[in-house]
This record gives sequence, C-alpha cells and structure tokens, in this order.
Amino acid sequence: YYSLPLEFVKKIKQDYPQDWKYFLETTISRPKMTYLNLDPKKQEGEVAYQTERLTYQVLKKDPSSLKIFQSKKAYIQNPTPGILIDNLSSGMDPKTILDLCSAPGGKLILTHYLFPQAQLYANEISSERMKRLEENLQKYDLHPTLFCQDGKNFQYDQKFDLIIIDAPCSNSGVLNKKPEAKFRLEEKNLQELKETQKQLITQAVLQLSQHGIIFYLTCSVLKEENEEIIHQILHENPKLKLLKMKTLLPDLNGLDGGFGAAIQLQ
Repeated sequence: YYSLPLEFVKKIKQDYPQDWKYFLETTISRPKMTYLNLDPKKQEGEVAYQTERLTYQVLKKDPSSLKIFQSKKAYIQNPTPGILIDNLSSGMDPKTILDLCSAPGGKLILTHYLFPQAQLYANEISSERMKRLEENLQKYDLHPTLFCQDGKNFQYDQKFDLIIIDAPCSNSGVLNKKPEAKFRLEEKNLQELKETQKQLITQAVLQLSQHGIIFYLTCSVLKEENEEIIHQILHENPKLKLLKMKTLLPDLNGLDGGFGAAIQLQ
C-alpha cells in the first residue's frame, strides 16, 4: 500500500471504512500551491477554496511577481487551517489570543485577519524556529508578545480568551508533502506524540480566562490523535465542554488533511 506501514493502513481502514482507498491515493498526489488572500477585493487568480470569511487562491507563478504579495496582502498557506479555524471561530470575539506552538506564524496571520482587534501572543519552543516566526510576523507588520517556552509547561501571569494549539502530530494528513512522516507512524512515536498532545492541552487549560476556548488543531487524520485525545481530555476535566469538532480528509485537488476541535472552560 504505497509503501506505508501496514499498521497505519489498518488504522485508516478502521477510521474511514468508506474513504480509505481514496485517502491512500492522495498520499502520492501532487500538492497544489495556494495562498490566503488578505485583500479579497483584489483577486489575481483562480479561487481554490472559499469559506465564510476567507478566500484561498491557486498560486501559479512566482509570488514575488504578484502585486498582492508585494503589498503583503497574501500568505502562502494550504486552505485546511483556514477552513478549520473559520469554522471553529464563527460567532466568537476573543480579546486575547495565544498561539502556543506558533512558528512559522501562518495561524497567527490568519487569526489576526479574522480578529484584527484582538491582542496577540505567540509562543515557540525552538529558538531557531522563533527567528523564522519573528521574520514572518514583521513582514506582515504583526507585533505580538513573544515567548520562547516549552508549551507543555507554559506559564504567564495573564489568562487568554482563545488559545490555539497546532499540536505536533504524525502529519498523516499531509503525507504527499512530507513522505518522511511515514516513519512517525510507528506505534512508539505515536504514543509519544499523543502524550505531548494531551500535555499541551492540559497546560493550556490553566491559562484560559473564564469561558475561554482552546482550538486544538493537527494535520493528522488518525482518530487516536484527534477525536480520541479530545474525548480523553473532556473525560478527565469535567469543567471543559466540546463546542465543535471537524475532520478534513486530504483530496486530489490539493487540500491537506487535518482536524480541529474547540473546547470551552465552563
């Protein structure tokens, strides 16, 4: 099966009995380059995906030749995070937002576009990746408060209305872009990732304001990293309630696979 570990294929068949064959096809499909249009009144190309508040367009030439990139009104990004965050955040108005695993900064640029009035905070564990994050944010004229902490032990003397966790995961929803991720699908690696995912959410809960919300996002399609993690967290913490959950399977048009859930502190 496309040189994927058999154990992984078995899980995909179990998780998606109707769609597993199509999913396997997407793992060898060619990714399509798209960008988030931050000025939808000006469209310079074919629309790839549109949500209630976001427009993604197909990138067919060198971005530096497009006016929209020169004026910093576009960001290269697959539509999946936008589709998930737009869906999860519908009707919300957070005043303070923390992006807990922030580099390279695409989620923060997207979140700022959706909530331009919110105060932004960004955390990144790796000082190397932090440099890239700072460069990206400066380019888009964003100046959040920055932290370089391990998200599993993150502490700050302020609480947040919205915390975004783009969790480390198996990358099983983007195998066409990251073929090396096949090696992350081994059981031992998955157990370690799931432990990290739970620790990140558990720590984030401590930083939520009253009725604050966590967006838990992965680019995995495995239910054990997605729905099952959320159900475990809800079971262990009765003060949390599930608002929404959504899975996107990758498709042959270039959409990445991914998962998003919104949970709220009561």
